Amino acid sequence: MNNQPRVYLFLFALVLLGGVALAYHHTLHSPFLLDDGPNIVRNPYIRIDSLSLESLKKVFSPYQPSSRRPFANLSFALNYMVGGYNPTGFHLVNILIHILTSFILFRLFFFYFSKTNFSENDSLRLAAFAALLWALNPLQTSAVTYIIQRMTSLSTLFFSASLLAYIQARGLQLSAGKKPGKFKAAAFFLLSLSLWLLAIMSKEIAAILPLIILLHEFFFFKGLWSRDSAGISKFVRWAVFVIPLLLYIGFLGAKFWPGILDGYASRDFTLGQRLLTEGRVVVRYMSLFLLPLPSRMTVCYDYPISSSLLNPVSTGLSISLLL
Repeated sequence: MNNQPRVYLFLFALVLLGGVALAYHHTLHSPFLLDDGPNIVRNPYIRIDSLSLESLKKVFSPYQPSSRRPFANLSFALNYMVGGYNPTGFHLVNILIHILTSFILFRLFFFYFSKTNFSENDSLRLAAFAALLWALNPLQTSAVTYIIQRMTSLSTLFFSASLLAYIQARGLQLSAGKKPGKFKAAAFFLLSLSLWLLAIMSKEIAAILPLIILLHEFFFFKGLWSRDSAGISKFVRWAVFVIPLLLYIGFLGAKFWPGILDGYASRDFTLGQRLLTEGRVVVRYMSLFLLPLPSRMTVCYDYPISSSLLNPVSTGLSISLLL
């Protein structure tokens, strides 16, 4: 790498750090809100004073309010151990997670642009712009400043890092014909799997990663079963499907689906109505990324429930747009 790309990287890091600090420095003393109460402030399972085995058993207790997200709970417990319920420490960690994710996304964007006809310098500039647009978009405000949303941002951090590790492994696998290169690729595959597990243990949304990997295979690596991928072992080909399936079964458990349905017994809407409503919600979030006006954003969006594709009419329109 010559000096010009290094200058771009330095300027990107400088603008990113300065921009995030400027955007969020005044939120360091913001109080705990809403779901912060049961998950953090009134949660006895994160109140630890050491990293003893007894303390860790407490953090990973099945009685945790969000027991399926043990790594996120551990991060809250570590915050409490260091600074108690001083919100500044919690906010600093949230901001750090956001910065780290931005750097990883910069590397992913650079990979995407490098697969086009752009030069290395143009790819770096475009990747920097894309990462800054993501990092400094006002839509990220609640993810960074609403403390309990660390579950989402932490999962996003590990999700992105896992994807980057997988891309690195596939690049090494396709370019390395010798055993040392193959061993290095295997190490990145293992790292990708480990990071994905951490992402799932932060929030279940990371379960979609195998699908994202398959899309990357199709668009950037010509697929696991193409002629160009003849050097890939059968283990790697099937592991992409079998390992996630086994993890889903082990992590979710046999009672996962009945548990979801039981949860709607005490709600005033059904699972079907929620799924219909989510179409409108997703379109709203997409529009917020493009037009993040303060008047259009809030911590709590109180959406009227969709009862059918035509009630309200925006339900069918939103789903059609997504399709």
